[in-house]
Amino acid sequence: MPTLAAGGEPKPNPNRLCHIDYTAHPYHCGCLSGDDEAQRRFDEYQRDSKLETAEREVARLTAERDALQQSLNAADQRVDELERDKHRLDALESNCWDIRFDSSPNGEAGDNSINIEIVGYWMDKPFERVIGENYSENLRAAIDQAMMAPAYPPARPEYPEPESAKDDDWHMNPCKKGHRDVGAASGVASCYTCDEKIKAATTQEAFERWNATHPQR
Repeated sequence: MPTLAAGGEPKPNPNRLCHIDYTAHPYHCGCLSGDDEAQRRFDEYQRDSKLETAEREVARLTAERDALQQSLNAADQRVDELERDKHRLDALESNCWDIRFDSSPNGEAGDNSINIEIVGYWMDKPFERVIGENYSENLRAAIDQAMMAPAYPPARPEYPEPESAKDDDWHMNPCKKGHRDVGAASGVASCYTCDEKIKAATTQEAFERWNATHPQR
């Protein structure tokens, strides 16, 4: 129903801009007079409000879509990783391969590294053959190497040295007092003679910080 002004006729457009806040004084602002300007301002307000609401909704839905896409990509990647691990386990089981672990000193670094070998078995000599190996504690890499081995490999194939291993240089410079009995392990680079130390998050970082602050002599 149209709203009646005090003592006046029903007005066709009572829902005007100034009526949105009901603390206003409609009978003193002239909003019930039916003028075109008041109606234009109200229509403009309604249009802008709807547009702002729609833009917020579009932004919300876009953010949800992007988050879901990221989750889907992460899930797809995880599925791929699990499938590769399943292929590795299937290869170990179907070929009856053994996994052998051995420990060896890590040169001047002062700690040990874990060596991994994948061993297969044949009916003719040599009965045991190393078909995969890794000296960086990477079991998956050793299994992948075994999965690419020839049908009748030698007892221990000569695999090319990884480029990363060729670039590794764990030579540490002497301590500030000139002692050469130095090493790095468990995130600590130290001198075993005078107990000078540098601690870091990783052994590699401690080693690099040591050589950066201790010039070669």
